[in-house]
Amino acid sequence: MRNAGANRLRAYQRSLYISLRVRGFHRSRIIDGGFPCHSLKEWQQARETWRRDNPTGHQQLEEIVARLRQSSDTMIEVLAGRIPDRETKAES
Repeated sequence: MRNAGANRLRAYQRSLYISLRVRGFHRSRIIDGGFPCHSLKEWQQARETWRRDNPTGHQQLEEIVARLRQSSDTMIEVLAGRIPDRETKAES
């Protein structure tokens, strides 16, 4: 947002709309909230097993994540004061 010309305060204010997704949560808040925590290696192994056993589901998941990413990137561009290209919008 700063690269788009917003001053520090304006960039901070606009980033509040997306800051939770950017920062995440501290590990203790996750554990205190009752969510299970797994080691990265354990999670990667489970994900690889699922991907191998569910090739169609994995592809669908990748497509969903790609669309979410595009939508999120568009929102960030708008918050930064940029208007997305019509071509980019037509692709979504």
